[in-house]
Amino acid sequence: MSNAVVRTRQPKVKPKAEVEIKEEVEPEVQVGKASDVEPPFTDYKAVKHKPFTVDYFKLDGNWEDKTGGFKQEIEALEAYVKSRIEQGQLNNTLEAVKKFYKKVEKMSQADRTERVTMRISKMAAYIKFLKDTDDIKLNYVKYS
Repeated sequence: MSNAVVRTRQPKVKPKAEVEIKEEVEPEVQVGKASDVEPPFTDYKAVKHKPFTVDYFKLDGNWEDKTGGFKQEIEALEAYVKSRIEQGQLNNTLEAVKKFYKKVEKMSQADRTERVTMRISKMAAYIKFLKDTDDIKLNYVKYS
């Protein structure tokens, strides 16, 4: 019996509740540059000095070239999106416009592997089609 373990009941000790004093710390407000904040689509050109569509397609400086630029196509895309925003059919955020452009790319069968020139041309043609159908709907409602 020398190897036997004898257990005795220990009284339960309640831990003393320690009062912790927590200091309320105000979160630091980081002051950043104005370029850190994404501007709304309608103000993008004024802030960045170029349309959002130029940045979306990563065209840099050659989009305004008179011989090989995309000025008309980009203006058509921008005008249609702006009209959709003004009508309340599209949010005035860059994320919403990106999703809309992806949808238009899919509907116009513009493949991501195609050259940018082909994608922009197809999208501009599809936007022209959408604009024409919107005009037809408007005239139907107007004259009915």
